[in-house]
Amino acid sequence: MVGIFGGDALRGLAVATPAEQVERIEAFDTYERGLITHVQGLQAPLRAAFLLSNYEYRQRSHVLACKQGKRELHEYIQEMRVRAAPLVGNPLPEHIKATVFMDGLKVGPSRTQLFRVHVNTMEVTIQIALQEEYSHLHPRTPTSVWQGHNASTGAVQGAPAAGASMVPVPMELGTAVQSSIRCYGCGKLGNMQRVCPAGGQRKFPSKLRGSRGQMQKPRPKSQGNWGHQLGRGALLGKI
Repeated sequence: MVGIFGGDALRGLAVATPAEQVERIEAFDTYERGLITHVQGLQAPLRAAFLLSNYEYRQRSHVLACKQGKRELHEYIQEMRVRAAPLVGNPLPEHIKATVFMDGLKVGPSRTQLFRVHVNTMEVTIQIALQEEYSHLHPRTPTSVWQGHNASTGAVQGAPAAGASMVPVPMELGTAVQSSIRCYGCGKLGNMQRVCPAGGQRKFPSKLRGSRGQMQKPRPKSQGNWGHQLGRGALLGKI
């Protein structure tokens, strides 16, 4: 405060009566508003002297032609804000900036959601686009959690306790129980295929046995039931 107003001014304000303090504060406020008006009046000649004649037209054309392309969403948002900031004297209406921002977005969840809702300002449009991108890039609640969801009470059956982590846990194959490991070669439990005692191959019986344990000769595939009926007819003819 001393650096801004000076020590003498603060000491004089401290010894003054309340009415004098209010009068001095109002006088300083009037003086400050006059300085601001004077500086704003000097901006027009400075712009005419140093800026190009079609500067605002160029800035407006840059805003209208702004596209996201292959860039990230936050980069596109930053460029839109930078392009629209210099348009102070004759700014674009908010609904036009919102429409230009929506039209410049690439096809995706953010663009789809923005065309579903009715937004009139660019900042609200930016917030909706950021929320949609965040929801799209981050994982959602697992489907198994909602399988036990009760629509009437809103409770979730089998839901984890409060504070429990919902982050997916990676599989630890090294901690698997040896007895639960199945060999893909022989099909038995207790070993893997690379250390299979049978060499990773299944053992099939070489001959087929009947219900009484006797060896049976495999039936030719070409005969089928017709060959069986012919053999039965020949046996009956001998009888």
